[in-house]
Amino acid sequence: MNNTTRFVNGQFQDNLIFPGYDQDKWVAAQNYQSASWNFIIDLWKQNNMQMVRILESMPDEVRTKKHNSHNFDVIEWKEVPQSEPVTLDYLIRDYYGHMKYHLAQIIK
Repeated sequence: MNNTTRFVNGQFQDNLIFPGYDQDKWVAAQNYQSASWNFIIDLWKQNNMQMVRILESMPDEVRTKKHNSHNFDVIEWKEVPQSEPVTLDYLIRDYYGHMKYHLAQIIK
């Protein structure tokens, strides 16, 4: 859900600096462990379907605009050095790679 916010807000910022979060605390606070497997799958699916809608309407020039100011060296799955410019497209591809990684863990 953090990435949904990043995909939206990143379109309107002059930088790609986003708040981080403590994943374990977020999971505990949302009490996923007591939710049914079907609920978790439906929530994940609907959240990702909404992200697809956001990304489909994102203009190419916004998605590919280079930003020198970012914190992808801290928040991204595949970190980018602070000295390298980044794009929202990188954020999108990184999210996709991260989801594929987690799906592979589930399928094992």
